Amino acid sequence: MCVRSLLLQNSSGSLINSVCASIF
Repeated sequence: MCVRSLLLQNSSGSLINSVCASIF
């Protein structure tokens, strides 16, 4: 899901990307 978040980062995954970064 994290990888997908990065792809959707351009769409609207800023918050999700932040959470992903926290997990990583």
